[in-house]
Amino acid sequence: MYMGCGASEVVVKGADLVAHAFCKKQIVQRQAEKVSALDTTGAGDSFNAAYLAARLQGASLDLALAAGQQLAAKVVQHRGALLPRVTGN
Repeated sequence: MYMGCGASEVVVKGADLVAHAFCKKQIVQRQAEKVSALDTTGAGDSFNAAYLAARLQGASLDLALAAGQQLAAKVVQHRGALLPRVTGN
């Protein structure tokens, strides 16, 4: 539907933890790893941010889906969509 309206790339996230990406004639699906979720606040936004950042850096659909799923998995394991600060040396 969206591709027919001019979208060049579409990502669909399913409740079954499978994400689907469509771009031109390429279709990729990827199963997310199950984690113990404390709070799902921000999971979708985190997925979108990591997916888009990966694609803008030239990642494939599969690697971008993986990036989105991995960040979302980290975020849902913390309350309020706030990951602990990482301090650098």
